[in-house]
Amino acid sequence: MIGCMNYRSSLRAIFLIPAVLLSGCSSISVLKEKQNPNIAFHAPTKIYVRDFTGDQKIFRVDRKEDSLVEFQKKTANQLSEDLVKKLNDCVLPAERLKGSSLMPKGNVWVVQGNFDRVNQGSRMMRILIGMGAGGTKIETTVRILPVETGRPKEILTFKTSGGSNLEPGPGLLCGPPDPTDFITTPLWASAMTGLTKDTTRTAKEIAAEISDYLQEHGVKRKDPKLKVKRMRGPRA
Repeated sequence: MIGCMNYRSSLRAIFLIPAVLLSGCSSISVLKEKQNPNIAFHAPTKIYVRDFTGDQKIFRVDRKEDSLVEFQKKTANQLSEDLVKKLNDCVLPAERLKGSSLMPKGNVWVVQGNFDRVNQGSRMMRILIGMGAGGTKIETTVRILPVETGRPKEILTFKTSGGSNLEPGPGLLCGPPDPTDFITTPLWASAMTGLTKDTTRTAKEIAAEISDYLQEHGVKRKDPKLKVKRMRGPRA
């Protein structure tokens, strides 16, 4: 026990700086943005969010049949709720468009899309090894449709991609952390959250991309701190 404590103390001293740096490497980015120049821009008064969809085959998680269906619904529900909250707080008034609800009318936008990849990874590998091992991954395609007049057409499409990436493995620090240990406790918390945190980050990046697009067209940012993280890729 004493040896393990000494070992942990030594590792905390050795890995303090890189652990803190790497814990910030988990992120979601926006890529492959495409704008539609054939649709005139009109700043919306409200944004509606429809639940994202996705084929069961892209959900690589430890669930099957009814449990998998429930997991899909839960993930879509979380993304919608997180996105509506972030839009309301930082961009424009927003509301969720549930189920098969008809498209709203007026000068509004609808955000909809699909999950392209949802990979649960391995929590155990994230805890024991880290540095990308057992990493989570979530990818989406997002479509923004103005519905002011006529049949809605996409004014903006983009993709998001990311996951747990290079978060360190606190298991290397020899066992669960002491709650008062400011070094290992945050790393354990980070490794345990997985797709839940990725979904929240995805919602933030979608909101940031919409904020960016509005700002490009003369709409003042509501929250200057909300800025999109871009991955290399084509941008129209």
